[in-house]
Amino acid sequence: DSLMRFDLVPQVRDGRNRLSSQKATLFLDRDRLELRGEPLLEHWSRPIPLRASPPPGPPEILGTATTLDWMPGQGILQGQGPITVRRRPPGAPPQAPLQVLRASRLEGNTLQQGYVLRGPVRMDDPGENSWFRGGTLLFNTKDQWLTSLEAFEGQRGALQVRGDQLR
Repeated sequence: DSLMRFDLVPQVRDGRNRLSSQKATLFLDRDRLELRGEPLLEHWSRPIPLRASPPPGPPEILGTATTLDWMPGQGILQGQGPITVRRRPPGAPPQAPLQVLRASRLEGNTLQQGYVLRGPVRMDDPGENSWFRGGTLLFNTKDQWLTSLEAFEGQRGALQVRGDQLR
């Protein structure tokens, strides 16, 4: 294998994401970056010039996992859990409480900005007094939508919902 190891809190960025961890191994012949030791995914909705260091403003999404593997050329991202994603809803003020999602695994594509949280999935949003419990959840950070083809239940304020699918 043709590989490079990085042990001093490596970071890698593309136009909207920054990935970091305590250790990383880059497999050059496989276009694969393995992040180990508290890997972190940060996502901004607007493109950020690569020369901007640090990126302006806090990320809208901050995700943690046990392990993260990324194929930068294809955008494929895989994370083993537990997965915790903290999300600032679009337009929310910086002091607003974050939404917190938890799942067992994360799959997605950083180029397409689509992600899958493998169930069970739990989301709590103290700012909107809402919560979600269900199976696998698909979300698109570019177009800001969520969907699930599995049973779920949730609440937003006084409104309670339950169903076989969420679209």
